[in-house]
Amino acid sequence: MRQFTVHDMSHVDALWDLASRIAGEGVVANFTPTEAFVLGGAAIVHDLGLSAAAYQGTYDQIRSSDSYRAAYALAARRAEGQDHRDLDHSALGEVIRVEHADKAIDLATEGWDHPSAGTLYLIESVSLRTAYGWLIGRIGASHGWSSDKVAAEFHQEVNQPSGFPPSWSVDPLKLACLLRLADAAHLDGSRAPRLLRVARNPEGTAALHWTFQEHLQGVSVSGDRIRFSAGEPLALADAPAWWLGFDMIRAVDEEFRSVDSLLADLGKQRFQVNGVLGAESPARFANNVPTQGWTPVNAQIHVADVATLVERLGGAHLYGFDTTAALRELIQNSADSVRLRRLIESRPSDWGDIKVTIDQGSDGAFLEITDTGVGMTDPVIGDHLLNFGGSLWNSVDVAKLIPDFDPDFRPTGQFGIGFFSIFMLGQRVRITTRPRAAGPDETKVLEIDQLSRRPVLRQAETTERLSEPGTQVRVWLRKTHDGPRPIKRGSVDLPRWASSGPAADGLARVCAFVCPALDCRIQAETSDSEATALRANDWLQISAPELWERVHPPTLMSLEPHIPDDEPAKKYPSLAKLDAWLTVIKNDAGHIIGRAAIPAVDTPRVSAIIAVGGLRSHMAEGLFGIFLGQDPSLSRDSASLVATPSDLRRWANDQAIRYAEAEEQAGKHSYFAASVLSYGGDLGPLKLCRDSNGTWLDEEQLSVKVADSSSVEISPDLDRPQGDPARKVEKAKRARANRKHKTAADLQIIFVRTPDALAPPWTGSGHRGDIRAHLESIVRRAWGGGAVVNQDDERYILSRP
Repeated sequence: MRQFTVHDMSHVDALWDLASRIAGEGVVANFTPTEAFVLGGAAIVHDLGLSAAAYQGTYDQIRSSDSYRAAYALAARRAEGQDHRDLDHSALGEVIRVEHADKAIDLATEGWDHPSAGTLYLIESVSLRTAYGWLIGRIGASHGWSSDKVAAEFHQEVNQPSGFPPSWSVDPLKLACLLRLADAAHLDGSRAPRLLRVARNPEGTAALHWTFQEHLQGVSVSGDRIRFSAGEPLALADAPAWWLGFDMIRAVDEEFRSVDSLLADLGKQRFQVNGVLGAESPARFANNVPTQGWTPVNAQIHVADVATLVERLGGAHLYGFDTTAALRELIQNSADSVRLRRLIESRPSDWGDIKVTIDQGSDGAFLEITDTGVGMTDPVIGDHLLNFGGSLWNSVDVAKLIPDFDPDFRPTGQFGIGFFSIFMLGQRVRITTRPRAAGPDETKVLEIDQLSRRPVLRQAETTERLSEPGTQVRVWLRKTHDGPRPIKRGSVDLPRWASSGPAADGLARVCAFVCPALDCRIQAETSDSEATALRANDWLQISAPELWERVHPPTLMSLEPHIPDDEPAKKYPSLAKLDAWLTVIKNDAGHIIGRAAIPAVDTPRVSAIIAVGGLRSHMAEGLFGIFLGQDPSLSRDSASLVATPSDLRRWANDQAIRYAEAEEQAGKHSYFAASVLSYGGDLGPLKLCRDSNGTWLDEEQLSVKVADSSSVEISPDLDRPQGDPARKVEKAKRARANRKHKTAADLQIIFVRTPDALAPPWTGSGHRGDIRAHLESIVRRAWGGGAVVNQDDERYILSRP
């Protein structure tokens, strides 16, 4: 941990002196010899977890831990492209930093094998090691615990060992509090020697720590406050270091106040020092640690109304007035939880259920999402669920907070904002959860009644207990308002819709729309019916008409039950033809990255969607089907494709073959061929043109004919005006008449006039699908690259050079 300031024995020695001054003469006078021994031992082991020796000289046991795998995966997501050595170093450092305190528990009793001296221990005496080794380790580790945990773990005094005076008892709470205060307060220049800084060359935040601490002189005690001071001011260039130091000082002050309050509440003898001088404001602190050339002003960014900020950024200001966005985010959270449990328990890739319910209760209509995921423990509920902007999945602590966490898990949620979209639907929320490793009687309920009020966590009543691990989120829907709301196409005002008593098949349609490619089964349920919204990964098997219905936005009419006239297969019979070339797209590694089809000339208006984690990101015109995406925007209304241009080109090649087999009318091929070209694809058996005898030719057949010709005429099929207005039809007639009086080339090829095709911009393809230009390129290739071109009206006559 070379970036860290000094943690060697000089730090341990300093803790002894600091603890004495913080405690004060009254507390020190009552110290027993055994307390002094335990405190000294705890000071020695508390940071030894930062050393290689703590792991018997090797980091293999760290690398085999879930914490390391989680940290490695997180480092890889944060810094794409880094090699294994850098990621390994980052992961090791993060795990050691987080877990070094807990490592102290073992170090006081752990042995190290010496080649000739046998097993060596930090505490040589067997009797003292037996009596106090475990306690020393736990007190050493406690500097990384919360004050509440310290109070809970050390609420009882420890009697003297056999044979010692009865008065030699140990108060572990007193020792733990002294150790954490002395450790927090040791910030002087001895921990950041300037010569050592030159040797270690810390960077980033570590460099700011070194700059601030190297300016500090030894601490002193002034009344009931500890005082920090600097021998020289911090210049303007060092302002970031000063502010970081001020934040550290405020944290130290908070630690002192917390311990003082704890001791007072428990009726314990309080320490002399209970705060830090000048921590109340930057101006006061600058009196002790001065600045030069600038003035610290308390103008930092702060949020005066957290509830309003959360409500806005988690609601309509981020997602618009699309309340289905809230449904999507809730399903996403459930899906992530189900996937994690699936990994932990090695269940099939399609295992896991999510149930979406809209119903009426005695206190109003509600939306409820129930899953069979990992559930939430108390720390997850308290520290992460309502942590706006902080995602549990991006925390190294996730391996500790979720038992048996699988570091290979890749969550869809990553911003820590999505859950708050629930308040678009209503202000009252109830979360019922049972962790995977807990029984039904350990189910907990979190009640939220408006963002501005404190939530209440309680034990679930008997009727509320979950029979299966997982989480149930219920939101009571807001009262509907009269008048129009700015609802975008494809969205449904869920609170207003719920008040109309929707049927389960309509709710199922909405669920399938917001998460069209999900790998979990979703069941929709209303007051009097239920329906399956989708089966896990069924988007890979459903028919083209079913996929069309899932991809395209629902209307309120289509959500009403039993409207057979609106079925897409009946409305657009040609949709069924897409099944012949609708295909799964895979990348070079064989991973599925989409399922789509290129529209044909007679295909009705279709669209494609990009889905991230199985949930809709956005709709895109120009193709039909579902493409997997990544890197979604904050509002999740856009994302980038997983498929590369190379993947799409390979898919387009396959599309050409499948369409040629399915469509017998060669005259329709050119429209499709133009689209294939727009992805840089090979046209394969697609018919591009016909010769003067009416024989349709694909690319290979045309190349053979061109090779035997010295001149080629390329002209559009004037008998197929493709919807031209009357004046263009008349022009075509004149052109046909003129053509009869002109000498024909050796080979005449006629193509169906087709608009140039460009792949949709979101695919990243820069190719142009121009059938006439492609025919000319075939001629040039057949002749070795050269040709003389003469254009006559719409005819192109190419001759060998």
